[in-house]
Amino acid sequence: MLNSNPTSFTPLPKAIEKALQAWLEKEPKDATYLLGYSGGGDSKALLYALLALRPDISLIVLHINHRWRPSSDEEEISIKKEIHNLNLVCHTEKIPTEPTSNLEEHARHARYCFFQKMQKRYQTRGVLLAHHKQDLAETILKRWFEGSSLNRLFGMQESSMWEDVPIFRPLLQVEKSVLTQFVESRGLSYVDDETNQDPRFLRARLRNALFPLLETHFGKSIGSNLVCLANDAQEFSQDLEIRYRAFQEKIYEGPFGVCLYQLDQESRAAQRFFLQEEARKQQISLRRSWIDTLLSWLDEKKSGASLPFQESAFYVYRGSVFFLKKTTFFPPEMQPVIGEKTAIKLKRQEQEKNGVSNQAAWLKPFMGKADYFVPKEKTLFFPITPFLLFSSDQDLSFLQHLEKSKSQVHVLQKMWAKEHIPLFLRRHLLLLISADGAVHHPLQKSDFQENSCTVSIDLHQFYGYFQKSLPRISPFLL
Repeated sequence: MLNSNPTSFTPLPKAIEKALQAWLEKEPKDATYLLGYSGGGDSKALLYALLALRPDISLIVLHINHRWRPSSDEEEISIKKEIHNLNLVCHTEKIPTEPTSNLEEHARHARYCFFQKMQKRYQTRGVLLAHHKQDLAETILKRWFEGSSLNRLFGMQESSMWEDVPIFRPLLQVEKSVLTQFVESRGLSYVDDETNQDPRFLRARLRNALFPLLETHFGKSIGSNLVCLANDAQEFSQDLEIRYRAFQEKIYEGPFGVCLYQLDQESRAAQRFFLQEEARKQQISLRRSWIDTLLSWLDEKKSGASLPFQESAFYVYRGSVFFLKKTTFFPPEMQPVIGEKTAIKLKRQEQEKNGVSNQAAWLKPFMGKADYFVPKEKTLFFPITPFLLFSSDQDLSFLQHLEKSKSQVHVLQKMWAKEHIPLFLRRHLLLLISADGAVHHPLQKSDFQENSCTVSIDLHQFYGYFQKSLPRISPFLL
């Protein structure tokens, strides 16, 4: 028989009371929560322990019927009656079983989508789930066998997010046996899901075959040891997160891509973590072996090694790692007259006496800002890159002093190589060629002259375009 007055129970087990009290103390007292409820022993323990500890807590109970068992529909009806007797709101959802290679993951995703729908409807504090210490240990072991990195080995958290849905697991440090004993001692009937014993499911195989085998050989504390490992991994991950936030000042982004500047000065663990985070931001699945390759290039102080992907590439150069967009780096066609309504805006200003002259002057154009020191008098300038200048496919007959310009660029590229300018910039940096063949580039050092000025160009307007053919190069009037 179901006791419809949970507040009349004898005191809660200390482990459950301690865990829930610690969690409730951090939460607002007037908050409303969604509670995932299967009717099994774990979720039943969470529901009735919360009601015993705080009878006035505001809960909305959610039940998902996966229809995995013949009794699933009957269980749904029974749960609705049970929750109604507790004077709580209950919502249920029938989720059809679909053929899939990973039924467990499909069911999990369907559950969380239902939680998300209810969260949008009620705008609660979040969803309460009854995961416990054994669930955590199983997750850690599964991730370990799947090759998870140490900083990702900590598994579920007491508080986390699933997309935009807050998730709370206040019983995560409580043993499953304590939850089962609590429910049985109160005479509460619960659903015994036979799929938990079904060897088709990985969780069932972990729980019923692998864990007993490990405990036979290593002792009953194997689960607790795995949780301790997860706690250590979480602390390690938090330390890497702090270091990653501090490293943001060395991450530069521009039209070419992203630069992790002087990554070789970080520890090996930090290098790996930073690369994983940047790959995630760029939506790239970066295999461990690929990260190992990039790290070995850093150790070997490679200059110009690249790891190509479909639409991008990782590029290592003198201790820095670049995530480069795989574009042609061709500037779009420019109109002869530059004005307020054109795509590219040129700012003409008096040249300052103190120009850029630091060892990483290439970072400025990499981030999209290029300054050119040019004569004050009006003249036509042709925007072009070294790659285009030496391309056999490009008609450059409009440049009357082409050989003079090429000769200057040859000299520049030798100088840039000595100054350790990354190779892709040496090839694709935007140049301005004047009518007399003089070449102006954004890496030249300031040499203040009364008859010169600075022209600033936003390179974001030039790069980042996927083009099937070379653009027609048009001059503009300064």
